[in-house]
Amino acid sequence: MSKQDSHRLDSDTLSYFKRVKEVIQDDSFENDEDKSMFVQNVFEQVLDKTIELCKHQNTSLILEQLIPMMNHNQICAFDAKLKESFKSLATDRAGSHVIQAVIAKITKLLQENNLKEKILTMYMELICQTCQIVQQEITTLIFDTYASHILRQILVLISGLRTTDNNLDKPSQPVKLRHKEANSIDYYLQKELNIAIRKPLNNRLMELTTEITSKCNFNHIITNTMSCSVLEVLLTALAKGNTPSCRDLILKIIGEIDSFNLRHHDSSSSILPCFSHPVVSHLFDKILQVASANTLDHVYSKYLKNSLLTMSLHPIANHSVQNFISHSQFETQIESAMSELSDYFEDIFAVGHCGIIVSMLQTGVRYPKYQKKLWKSLVTAFHVTEDQDYYNKCVLLIITLSTYEVYFNVENTDGDTENKTLTEINHFGALILQSLFKFNSNSDLLKSWFLLKREELLFIACDITGNHIIEAFFESSTISYKKKKKLIDLYKGSYCHLACNKYGSRSLECCWRAAEMTLKEEIAKELVEQGSNLRSNFYGKIIFHKCNLQYFKKKIEMWSSKEQAKDRKRQTLSSILDEVNDNTKQAKRALAKSSNLSDSKKGSNYFGKELSLLGFKPQNLEEADNAEKNTATSSKTTTDCIDEVFGKANMDNKGNIQSKKLKTQVSEEQQGDNSEVKKDMQPILEAITSIKKRKKSKKTTKRKFMS
Repeated sequence: MSKQDSHRLDSDTLSYFKRVKEVIQDDSFENDEDKSMFVQNVFEQVLDKTIELCKHQNTSLILEQLIPMMNHNQICAFDAKLKESFKSLATDRAGSHVIQAVIAKITKLLQENNLKEKILTMYMELICQTCQIVQQEITTLIFDTYASHILRQILVLISGLRTTDNNLDKPSQPVKLRHKEANSIDYYLQKELNIAIRKPLNNRLMELTTEITSKCNFNHIITNTMSCSVLEVLLTALAKGNTPSCRDLILKIIGEIDSFNLRHHDSSSSILPCFSHPVVSHLFDKILQVASANTLDHVYSKYLKNSLLTMSLHPIANHSVQNFISHSQFETQIESAMSELSDYFEDIFAVGHCGIIVSMLQTGVRYPKYQKKLWKSLVTAFHVTEDQDYYNKCVLLIITLSTYEVYFNVENTDGDTENKTLTEINHFGALILQSLFKFNSNSDLLKSWFLLKREELLFIACDITGNHIIEAFFESSTISYKKKKKLIDLYKGSYCHLACNKYGSRSLECCWRAAEMTLKEEIAKELVEQGSNLRSNFYGKIIFHKCNLQYFKKKIEMWSSKEQAKDRKRQTLSSILDEVNDNTKQAKRALAKSSNLSDSKKGSNYFGKELSLLGFKPQNLEEADNAEKNTATSSKTTTDCIDEVFGKANMDNKGNIQSKKLKTQVSEEQQGDNSEVKKDMQPILEAITSIKKRKKSKKTTKRKFMS
C-alpha cells in the first residue's frame, strides 16, 4: 500500500514535508507566535491533500508530530477531514495512526479542568460523531488489524481508564515511535476527565457496548485476536464503572465459550478447549481479572474446580490458574487451590510455570494461615531437607531457582563447591523472595539471608532484578528494624559504590528511608567524604541531593531538621494510605455481602413491582441497597478527607508544623469535626457539595417518577 501511496504525492509535496519535518525536529522557533504561524501555514497545505498525506508512510509520520502542536480550531477542522474517509483511514496501515494521534490529543485536552465550556462542547461533539461512525461500521472495524487499535483507544477515552487502573493492555503505539524525537503519548489517562463530560461519555460507552453485543458475531469475536483485544479493554472499562453491563457481557461471553467447548470437544484431553486456545484463553483470563466475587466463584465451580493441577502443567492454561489465584476473593477458593497444588511445586517449577508459585505466595501474604504450608512446600521443591546446612542455603537456591544438587554440583566432588558465589539472579526467584519477606514467620529465611557473603549482598543491591529484593526487605512490616539496621551496616564502606550505580542507588535510597537519624548521619558522613565522586556521577548526583548532603557538609542542624521533617511527612502519608486501604477492604467486603443478598433474592426481585402492589415488601433487597449506599458514602468520606488533607498540604508547606497540622486534620476528619479544613478548602468543598446536591436531586426526581 505504501508504494501505491507514494505515487499519489508529487515530488514538490514530498520535499516540502521533508523540510517541515526538519523544522519540527530542530524546534528553533523564537517564540510561540512564530510556532503558531508555522503550524498554520503547514495546516493550510495539509487540508488540500489530507487523505493522501495520512495514507503515505512518510508524511503520516510528520502529521503525527504536527498534531500535538495544533490549536482547537485546527484539530476540529482536521478531524472533520478525517471523518470524510474514516473507514478507509482507520483500516489503513499509516492512516490509522494519524487517527490515533488525534484521539490522543483530544484525550489530553479533556483532562484539563480549565477548558471553556464552548471548547468542551466542541470536543464532545467530535467524540460523539466519532462514536456514531464507529457504531455504524462496528462489524468491520472490530476485526481489522489497524482499526481495532482505534476502537480500544476510543473505549479508553469514553470510559476514563487511567494508567493506575489494573490489568490494562496498552493499545498499539503510533508509528511515530520509530522517531526518537517524537513526543511521547500515553493513551491512558494520567488524571480524571473533566467532571462535566463524564456522564455523556459514559452514555456513549453504554451505546457502543450495546452495538457490539447486538451486531457482532460472538462465535467469531472470541476467537479473533483483534476483536478479542477490543473485548478485553471493554471488560476493563465496564468493570471500572461497576455497571451491570459488565456482568451481562461476561455472561454472554461465557455462553459463547460453552458453545466453543462443545464444538471443539476432545475426549482425549482433560483440558477444556477454551483453556488451550491461545485467543479464547486470553479472553477468559480477562474475565477472571474483572469478574465480581460471585461471578468468579461461579466460573471457578464450573470450569476450574479439581482441574488446577492439570491446567498448571499446560503451556497455555497455566495463565488462567495464575489469574484465578491472584484474583480469588473467597477463602474457600484459596483453600481448594492450596490443597490441589501445594504438593506439586517441584512439578510446576519443572515445566517453567513459576508465575503460579509467585501468585500462591502473594496470596499467602493476604492469608497468613497458609504461610507455613507454602514455605514447607517451597523448600521441599528445592530439595532442602531438615538438615540445618541445607536451610542455610535456601536463599541462594530460591534466588537462582535451582535445587541444592544442581546449584552446588553435588555429583562433582572436585573443588570447594560450598563456597560458590552468587553471580546471577532469576527473575521469578526474586519475585518469590520478595513475597517471602512479607510473611509473618520468616526467621529461617532471614537466617539464610544474613549468611550470604558481603559481596553477594552488594551484587544483589546493584542488580537490575536484585534491587527490588532489597526494596522488599526494607518495606516489609514483618522484619524488625534491628534486622534492617544489620543489613545497612553490612553495606558500610560501600555506600559510595552503591550511590554511583544505576540500580545500587535505588537500593541505597531504600536503606536511607529505613534508617533512623543516627544511622543516617553515619551514611551521610561516608558519602560526604567522597562528595566529589558523587557529584561527578549521574546517579551519585541524585543521591547527593536526595540526602541533602549539601546541608550536611555546612550546617548539620539544618540537615537534621530537614530530614526529620521528611520522615514525619512520610509517616503521615503512610498512616493515611493504610487507613484508606483498610476502608477499601471493608467496603469490598460490604459490597460482596450485599451482592450475595441481591443474588439470593434475585427471583423475588424479578416480580418486585407486582409483589409491592399486593402489599409485600422485599426487605432483604432494601437492606442490601442500604448497605451498598452506606459503603459508598463511607468510601466518599474517606476520599474527601484525603483530598482535603493533601489540598491543605500543598497550600501550607511548613515543615514540622505542617506535619502536625496534617495529623490534626486527619483526626478531626475522622471525628466529624472538619470545620477548620473546610474553611481553608472552601472552593473544593463547595464544588463537592454542588455535585452531591445534583446527584441527590436526580435521585429524588427518579423516586417521584417511580412512585
